[in-house]
Amino acid sequence: MKNNKTRKMVYIAFLSAMSAVLFMFEFPIMPPLQMDLSDLPVIIATVTMGWIPGICVALLKNLLHIIFISKNPMIAGEIANFLYAVCILAPFAIYKPQLKHGFNKIVFAAISVVLAAVVMNVLNYYITFPLFHLSKNGAWEILFATYFPFNLVKGGILFALYYLIEPYLHRIKL
Repeated sequence: MKNNKTRKMVYIAFLSAMSAVLFMFEFPIMPPLQMDLSDLPVIIATVTMGWIPGICVALLKNLLHIIFISKNPMIAGEIANFLYAVCILAPFAIYKPQLKHGFNKIVFAAISVVLAAVVMNVLNYYITFPLFHLSKNGAWEILFATYFPFNLVKGGILFALYYLIEPYLHRIKL
């Protein structure tokens, strides 16, 4: 029992470190917004260990980014990244049993990505925009014209990569 808990903690630490490293490599999808693949280890942690370890990986990667990597004294970007990670892993926590019983993975991914994008628009409007000191005048138009498609593309890429590596996750013994 103790060995399993230690293994889980080490795995969370490893995925958090890998996620923090992936957080450093951003590439433009829809300028000025940059995408990174740091949420992929969050999804892996959620699928292999559950939603609490997934949230731990998301939190730790953002803390590591704030402490060691970020040059920006404001933490609004890290808060937005954490919120997106939680939004993208929430459907896994809810529907994980259905995935094991042949639930259509493409439908699941599409629903997850759209729900995460919609929830992120609301969270961006009420949390992230005020943290960045952005005006709420015309914010919904900006959110649906820029942020919504960005979150759809980001989620699509993350799920595509996840489903490419999913066949190899059974090798992880926790």
